[in-house]
Amino acid sequence: MGVFALVCAGCERAAPGPKQTDLDPCSLVTESDATALLGRPVVKQQASSGACAWAVDVPDDARSSLGLEIKDHNGPFVIVKKAEITMNGKPYVDTRDPWTVEQVPVGHGGMIKTSPSMVRVSWPHGDIRLDLTVQSAGPSTFTAASKAEQMTRLAQKVDAALR
Repeated sequence: MGVFALVCAGCERAAPGPKQTDLDPCSLVTESDATALLGRPVVKQQASSGACAWAVDVPDDARSSLGLEIKDHNGPFVIVKKAEITMNGKPYVDTRDPWTVEQVPVGHGGMIKTSPSMVRVSWPHGDIRLDLTVQSAGPSTFTAASKAEQMTRLAQKVDAALR
C-alpha cells in the first residue's frame, strides 16, 4: 500500500441522495455483518446519533469493534500522495504517521485508511459521508489491517443498500 493524504478539492456536492437523518446505521451494518467480520458474537454499543457500533470483549482485555458513522457530506475526496505534499517548499515527511491511505472502489470516490490497529473506509454518497471503522486491541485479537479486504466488501454492500 502506498502512503497518501486526504484533501478536499473544490468541495462541490455530489448528486442528492438520502439524508443523514433518514438512515439507521444499524440497519446498514447489522449484528450479523459485525459478527462475521469480527469472528465472534457481538454486543451493540451505545453510539452517537447517526452512528452504530458493535463490539467483542474477550477474557484477556482484548477488544474489537466495528462501527458505521453517517455524517453530512463536506465534498469529494481527493487522494494525494504524501510525496506530492510540501511544507515550506520541502517534501512533507512525518515518520510518526503509521497510516496508509488509498482509493477503493466504493461509492463515488471512496478511500481506505489503514494502520495496524484500525481500518476506516470512507466514501461520499449523495449528501452524506459514511465512515466504516474496525478497531482491534489486545493480544487475542486480529490485526485490523488484515481486515482491509473484508471492510471494502462490507462498505460496497452498505453503499449498494443506499441505492
